[in-house]
Amino acid sequence: MKGRYRANLNAARAASGVPSGYTLTIWCAGAVAVGRLGFPGVAEVLLFLGGGAAGVLLVDALSSSRERSASEPASPTAALARAPGPLLAAAAAVVCAWLVVEVVGGGLAWALVGCAASVVYLTVLAATATVACRRRSHPPG
Repeated sequence: MKGRYRANLNAARAASGVPSGYTLTIWCAGAVAVGRLGFPGVAEVLLFLGGGAAGVLLVDALSSSRERSASEPASPTAALARAPGPLLAAAAAVVCAWLVVEVVGGGLAWALVGCAASVVYLTVLAATATVACRRRSHPPG
């Protein structure tokens, strides 16, 4: 039973890594924007939501337009969840959100923060998973 619990705990951790990282990314990016721009009204919340959705759709469009490589890992979800991928991706997205707020400011920043945080989180997460898979396929030796 102890072995099964550890296996299930490991599976739960792996499955929660990506959604937890993305949740933290969006929350922290929003906190950065609120700290600099003030508490949003409904219009700004909708701009943030639209920006976040646009970021996810942009990454989806970019990733769907490429042909699948034969060297892609059998389980991309497992590769994405590997530490430190979600943490690095979230940190990069929060820094990006801060930069957008500092450079752009105003109402437009709400949409750009949501979009930029989504794009940065997903692309950095994919990059860390790619590096992890490459290291696993070609161990140093």
